[in-house]
Amino acid sequence: IESEGELIDIELLENTPVEHIKSELSRVLHEGARVIDVKRIDKSTTSIDTTVYWAEYKVRFDDSSLYKIEDIKYNIDKVCSSDEILITKKTKKGIEKTINYRKSLHSLEFNNDDEIEFILKVGHNEEIPALRADEFIKKFFVDNNNFKIKREEFFDSTFNVI
Repeated sequence: IESEGELIDIELLENTPVEHIKSELSRVLHEGARVIDVKRIDKSTTSIDTTVYWAEYKVRFDDSSLYKIEDIKYNIDKVCSSDEILITKKTKKGIEKTINYRKSLHSLEFNNDDEIEFILKVGHNEEIPALRADEFIKKFFVDNNNFKIKREEFFDSTFNVI
């Protein structure tokens, strides 16, 4: 999954200047990646995992000729009008568990003949389960890997961009 940005929490043992943290992180990143911002927060602030609630994704099909656009649009309408989105996953103990992810999907739309845009629940908070974009797409739209997923933005619980 490609992303326009990642968020991380780092706990430091020393009071290190923000610019030093930024330069050290930049030094070890993969080519093409960059640190956009570093902010110091105190320990009373909640972690990123509990601050981030939603993420917006765009999915492009590498070769839209492999898919019937009408079938994809039909599936989108079917998912959006359904009361349940059931996905079976294995727990860490290897037990299969079926979960209703309907509340995990905030919105879904077909932008053109090769792009789907949707907002899914992420992070570890509330009673709404987090749903991975690749699991969602594979379950409802395609059975292979001829698509590219890009996370565009993160949102808090009131849909403010983080």
